[in-house]
Amino acid sequence: MGDATRDFLDALEQRYPGFSASRTLVIALVVAGGLGFGFAKLLDNAEHAGLEKENRALTAQVALYEAKLKVGSPEEALRKFDQLQALVEQLRPKAERRLSDDQRKELEAALAPIVKLIQPGLVITNEGTGEGIRFAHDFELLFQKMDVKTLLVTGISYSSTDRGIMVGLRTPDHPSDLALKFIDALRRGGLEVATIEWSTPVFAQYPLDFDLFIGPN
Repeated sequence: MGDATRDFLDALEQRYPGFSASRTLVIALVVAGGLGFGFAKLLDNAEHAGLEKENRALTAQVALYEAKLKVGSPEEALRKFDQLQALVEQLRPKAERRLSDDQRKELEAALAPIVKLIQPGLVITNEGTGEGIRFAHDFELLFQKMDVKTLLVTGISYSSTDRGIMVGLRTPDHPSDLALKFIDALRRGGLEVATIEWSTPVFAQYPLDFDLFIGPN
């Protein structure tokens, strides 16, 4: 207990004789008050130090990210840009695909040399979306006009990269000569055509080793 506190208590005892009995209690209260104030101050200091430490850590983290952005390789930046651009393209509404009159004429001319070999008919597969079904129906009408029987079915590809117009092959490593001619005719008709493995059940009435698959737009 400091001198100032002791002098204060002595003055109280001289002025109030009965104070001596309560002196011990007052001392305890004074000490406790001092400790309480000191403890609160200690907590404030600790909290302030903790906030400063957290702020320094966040500042360092921001600086680290800024440094990474500044020193990142051009290749990495371009790769990230391509990923974001691809995502934007996926979210962008696609125009509905339909065969124009000119495309129908080009395809008829390109398929004419082999159309009689596409017997007894052709399976046309689509993924069941409204746009895909309508586009597949355009091909169905085209082949029916050329006296090729068609079977329109719903199927699915297990790869997200399988898109657009594809020719499904039962044996991709050993496609038949007719399958190769069919692919070539579609391409000469102005279509961008890829290939995909055709793993659907074999239809007894459609024994060809290929089908026409209309994938997602």
